[in-house]
Amino acid sequence: MVSPFRINPDVAPSDNDPHSWLPLIGHPPGEVGPGGIKVMWGVLRPTFGGYRPSLARFAVAKLMVAAPPDTSPWTVTAHRHEVLLPAHAGDHLLDPRNLIELAERSQLADAKAQAAYITLTSAPVALHAQYEVARLLGRWLVERFDIAVLLVQHVPARSGGTAAPHVHMIIPGPRVLTPYSLFGRPVAELARDKGRELVLERLATIVGADG
Repeated sequence: MVSPFRINPDVAPSDNDPHSWLPLIGHPPGEVGPGGIKVMWGVLRPTFGGYRPSLARFAVAKLMVAAPPDTSPWTVTAHRHEVLLPAHAGDHLLDPRNLIELAERSQLADAKAQAAYITLTSAPVALHAQYEVARLLGRWLVERFDIAVLLVQHVPARSGGTAAPHVHMIIPGPRVLTPYSLFGRPVAELARDKGRELVLERLATIVGADG
């Protein structure tokens, strides 16, 4: 396993840059992961560098990418999004706002993390193909840990950008969702940087099976 590369080591937390709210690790420049996919990982903590990030604001920044200034809160402007849930979770949590706001209200007093965060970036033949890889990974995480996963696909070219399309994955807590649609115990495996190794291993299996 290649040692993780810190993507934003010298970035000071800023209200206008959600990627400055957490340490991000990924592939060194010029390297990619399984199937040519770059995997970026981070854990959004209650405080970082003296800054107190908001999970809701973090999620909204992904859902409302390139939204006009007067757009109503929680109006999704991303190319595609979806909430994946354990079978026992209530349908009301399929709404990203319901899910994320519940996670914030339920945060433990001694919480070590607010969310785990993954971004998969690639140059897919088709956008739906990229999304399905992320969805397979997300569904595996849901079934293994009984967690919720919010998927958000961005296509920068839609707004004149040159960056490659990518799918963000936000795992609230990261905590188990109980049969009562409440957030339960923390998932330690996903609340630390080693969680990225687990993601890389599973991703290799997914793209190997697909290829």
